[in-house]
Amino acid sequence: GGGGGGGGLSSSSLDEEATWVHELVAAEKGCLLLSNPEFFKGIQSYFDKAVIAVVEHGKQGTIGLITNRLTPYSMGDVAPSLTAFKDCPLFYGGPVGAGIQVLHRVAGLKESREVISGLYWGAELESASAAINDGRASPEDFLFFYKYSSWAPSQLDGELSRETWFLAAADSKALFPKNGKGGAPSSTASRPSTTVTNVESWHHFLKMMGGRFESVSQKEKLQDTLYSSLGLSSGSLDTDEKGDNAFLEGQLVLNQLNDLRFGWITELLQASHLEEGAVLVASLVDELVCKTHVREQLDELAAEVRERLGGAGKPASSAATIAAMNEVLFVTRGFAGDISDYYNAHNSLIHKVLEKKKGNPITISVIYIAVARRLGVTLNGIN
Repeated sequence: GGGGGGGGLSSSSLDEEATWVHELVAAEKGCLLLSNPEFFKGIQSYFDKAVIAVVEHGKQGTIGLITNRLTPYSMGDVAPSLTAFKDCPLFYGGPVGAGIQVLHRVAGLKESREVISGLYWGAELESASAAINDGRASPEDFLFFYKYSSWAPSQLDGELSRETWFLAAADSKALFPKNGKGGAPSSTASRPSTTVTNVESWHHFLKMMGGRFESVSQKEKLQDTLYSSLGLSSGSLDTDEKGDNAFLEGQLVLNQLNDLRFGWITELLQASHLEEGAVLVASLVDELVCKTHVREQLDELAAEVRERLGGAGKPASSAATIAAMNEVLFVTRGFAGDISDYYNAHNSLIHKVLEKKKGNPITISVIYIAVARRLGVTLNGIN
């Protein structure tokens, strides 16, 4: 890595996807900046879910390139004479400067500066084109950017202290995956109709970092899935460019839900039991959900637990009831978390979870609480 001894982007076999990504404690040349989703919603939105490769960092400041914000243009549109690069996508590198920036992994090109071993910034494009024509390189070895991002001396350190960015170290090949997950899509990927951020790249790196970073990714995916199911845009929920206001944001969501289905909030507030609220939430996504059918399925589960306890007329302790519930729900019926398709919106819909026996922890907990109440045991959710 760069000056810190174990960080940044390091070189290895460039024919495979990144084999490792981990958290970095201090910025250095060659590191990655992953934007914190709590920032950049109402201002500088081009940084929202951005993955930035830092190509310079020192006393003079910091320069980076947004590697996952794709424009609708290709190099063929802006430099038609360089036919070797005509199909290469053009990324929006940031709001500063002008002209074309390039990242690549080809040693020995004119006007090229090494970022870390195996990764270079800048190149005389005719020299780069010649390298492709004589077989020393391929178009997939290059990433092209319009403009760049920059920070004044110590500015990035201040932003890092507020955790505006997550710092990561990764293999240098992470920006050049074959399938586009880690950074750039291939030259054959379809062009967007407008400049757009490839958020899957951001999720990819956070997932590989694991721990709290993977949790941040999971939270964002679940939120985006819910908003998408409701026909809402998560971006429309920005209430203040200076930061989130949880109360106003929540109120805005409720207002939008009530607009979608008049009287929905009144119904929700009048629901006598938790599962009825879950049915109302599900009805926003699937109008065919039947409250009576959900109630009957929950009654059936409770009856099966009673039978295991020795029948309806036989009293049982709360501990015995819980043990019998665990046996029926998680062993006999096989309710479990959907680890293979966790972000599927159906995992949040009570009738779908009752049907397929798989869901997310919250919905399974709602079912568990509802069955327990039918058996005379009161449970409350936590966290």
